[in-house]
Amino acid sequence: MRLRTLIAASLMLVAPGLAARAADGLFDARIYVNNSAITNFEIEQRIAFLAALNSPGDLEKQAVEGLIEDRLRTQAAQANEVEVTEEQLKTGMEEFAGRANLSLEQFEAALAEAGVEREAFRDFVLAGMSWREVLRKRFASQGRVTDAEVDRALSVTSQRGGARVLLSELIIPAPPGQEAEAMSLAEELSATVRGAEQFAQAVGQYSAAQSAQQGGQVDWLDIGKLPPAIRDMLLMMNPGEVSQPVPIPNAVALFLLRGLEDTKAPMERAVNVDFVQVVLPDGPAAAQEILRLQVEADTCADVLGLTRNLPAEQVTREIMGAGQVPRDIGLELAKLDEGETSSALRRGGNRYFLMLCSRTMAAEDLPGEGAGVGEAPTPDEGPEDRAAANRAAMRQQLANRRVGDLGEQYLQELRAAAIIREP
Repeated sequence: MRLRTLIAASLMLVAPGLAARAADGLFDARIYVNNSAITNFEIEQRIAFLAALNSPGDLEKQAVEGLIEDRLRTQAAQANEVEVTEEQLKTGMEEFAGRANLSLEQFEAALAEAGVEREAFRDFVLAGMSWREVLRKRFASQGRVTDAEVDRALSVTSQRGGARVLLSELIIPAPPGQEAEAMSLAEELSATVRGAEQFAQAVGQYSAAQSAQQGGQVDWLDIGKLPPAIRDMLLMMNPGEVSQPVPIPNAVALFLLRGLEDTKAPMERAVNVDFVQVVLPDGPAAAQEILRLQVEADTCADVLGLTRNLPAEQVTREIMGAGQVPRDIGLELAKLDEGETSSALRRGGNRYFLMLCSRTMAAEDLPGEGAGVGEAPTPDEGPEDRAAANRAAMRQQLANRRVGDLGEQYLQELRAAAIIREP
């Protein structure tokens, strides 16, 4: 059984750390989220769960961040009077297990072998299902998609090929405690700015990105390399339009779509991204170190070698799913080919040096390709039926994406308003 093999291999890597920490205040609070405690035990369980799923990257960091967000989601569910019944929860758990081609009983047995208790899995699914109900309740009316947006998305994802986009970006800083003000400004600009000239003026006044020196203009980008949330948003825009605000770490982004054109290459999207990041306190020393890396490093291995004297937390090499990469980093990586670097990103008083090691691309699997939504047509299904089914499926996907983006913005607002502290 493939899942059991992955669990056994992953557990060998994390088990020593789990055992070492288990005896040290296992049920003590590690973090409080609005006075709701996240214990060491919950974190260890989430680490083991992620390892069982063969998740890449820093599992402890992912576990802590995931549990904080789950607390915020469940608290939002309570505030919005959302409840998930036991029957609905069981169905959700069965669906999750089905992704590994296992029954719920088989999946839970495999997790138990990795030391993951049923309650940890149950809480994970419950937080996700509760959040979906919150978004449906709050944003369903805002998820309506027009016929023109469906036409655009079907055109871009058709068999004629992929697409590339010409953007301008405006990055509004949102340091801790100022997230609401930054979002309010972004919403005002999104609603009032029209055309390239006005957008460039707003960039000059508000943008903290390095591209502000060029009026926010960015060169042509393969749409499939962009972070999924940004890519999906652009699919629903027409040239000349300004996007809705996009929350990114410590900032809010706006984009002007200056151009979109089809390419002859098949439509592909980024699946995994392998990159190195070096985090340096902003200032003259950082600029000097970045220049050295740009001159002397040709590969990611070179970067790691040249920075071996820096603290480990400042230099990391990550292999992450494209949807897991922080949006600001993902946007910079989308501008790079293998072995290329970026030093444009600043966050929290630090400057980031990034090198793209590799990017795994895969054929896009969206409605509009082939006869149907990943299925062969039935004998009685004619071209009009298939076209209608494709349009309906694309409309639903775009609506889901729009609600998902609104949910991400809502989660950022909840986090900004929350009191998150250590004991």
